[in-house]
This record gives sequence, C-alpha cells and structure tokens, in this order.
Amino acid sequence: MAGICTEAPLLSTRQKDSAQPYDDVVFRKTFVIHKTELSLCEKYHLGFAGCLWNGGELLAYYVEEHAAHFFNTSCLELGCGIGLTGIALALSGAKVVLTDLEYAIPFVVRNLTQTVPALLDSGQVRALPYKWGSARGPEFEALSPPYDCLFLADCIYDEELIPDLVRSLLRLSAPQTEVYVCFEWRLCASIAMFFEQTRPYFSTHHVPNEDVADLRCKWAPSRPDEGLFVLTRNDVAPPAKLLEEPAREDNEVWLDY
Repeated sequence: MAGICTEAPLLSTRQKDSAQPYDDVVFRKTFVIHKTELSLCEKYHLGFAGCLWNGGELLAYYVEEHAAHFFNTSCLELGCGIGLTGIALALSGAKVVLTDLEYAIPFVVRNLTQTVPALLDSGQVRALPYKWGSARGPEFEALSPPYDCLFLADCIYDEELIPDLVRSLLRLSAPQTEVYVCFEWRLCASIAMFFEQTRPYFSTHHVPNEDVADLRCKWAPSRPDEGLFVLTRNDVAPPAKLLEEPAREDNEVWLDY
C-alpha cells in the first residue's frame, strides 16, 4: 500500500513577536514510503524550491506502487523541491540525481541527510545544482546524462520557461528514456506549449485518472485535477540549433497564487 502523509506540524524556533526573520520558519511533514518514515522539511522562504507540491507527492506514491519498474534504473528529477519523489525512487532501488537551482541544494541535502543518510553516503542519491536549459560547463557535466527516467512535478507553470525545460529533457535523455510529468490543470497555455514542443521527440501516454485515484485520495481528495503523463523519447534527433541555444539568464519565475 502506498505511503501517506501522516502529520504536518509546524516546527519553528521563532516565537510570537520575535525579531527572528521568517526565513527560519520551517514546516515538517512526515510520510511513510516503503515502510520507511520520512520526516521532510519545507521552507517557504526559498520560494518554489522550498515547498512540497501536489505533483511531487503523487509521483512519490506512484513510484512506490511501481517500484519494480524503477529498480536499478538511473533517474533524474528536475525542480526536485524538498526531495520526496527522489527519495521514493532511491528507496525503490533506483540511482537518483535530484536537481534544482543552486541556492536550494543545501536544503535538499539537509532533507536527504535527515531521512536517507545511508543512501546519500553511498552515492545512490545525490543532489546537484542545475539550471534548466544549461548544456555546458561543470554543472551540466556533473549530471552525466543520459538517464533511464526523468521526473517533473508541477514544473510546468510559466510559458517563458518551457523552451529551456524542453531543451533540458532533450539533453538529459536518449531514445527510450521515460519522462514522468505531473501537474495541475490550471495554467493551460503553459501545458499546451509544453506538449506542443515535446510532441516531435516524445510519445505521450496519459495515466488514466482511475489508475491513480487511490493514490490521489490519500493527500487531496478534493483536488482531482492533477494530471500524470509518461513521455517516451523517440528516435527523432532534434536540430543542433535547438540544443545549442543558451538558457535564459533568469529562468526562475515567482508567481503569487
């Protein structure tokens, strides 16, 4: 049976009316994945990277349910946030690289250290900085692509970032690489652009809602609008010009929902 978020207490050293800044306020959530209790921290001051999004939770439960499929595979998550999906993959026997913007990596490492220290020490799971669209330099070389599986949890949210995101998928994949994409049906223009730009290079399979209904109801029974897709890379080679295009200077967008 898939794990479930069992509690979500507020942890903070900040007292009421204290001058201590809010960036020290941390929320802790506890999950059970593969019978392992995981106590992960969220730090909202970090923006998108410091939060657990619904897509990450659903993907983690999906990975747990299909652990045999991911055993002994190489996996990379783009925009990993607090690391739950990647931890579920590592506990399923995959070799995992979690990526996010550089400023967020120490927080990811903190969660890994507190939950799966043995897997972190052995190198089975790593956290590395990566900016979407990057294709050169030590940051990209450290990733050592391609991967068997790539993961995106609620990463489709701004149209300006889609080209860099798609270029990253192409640079990190090879024919037959699977890309697991989970998102809420809310920013339809961005979603449409993502599928339009991936269509020439990936086949797309929508995981039926009934196949994830039991997983979804564990965390958000009133939110049946999270879509899960599996994209499989085909043999079509993208134009060299597309892959050589540099990443945007600022490819993080802050949105106020």
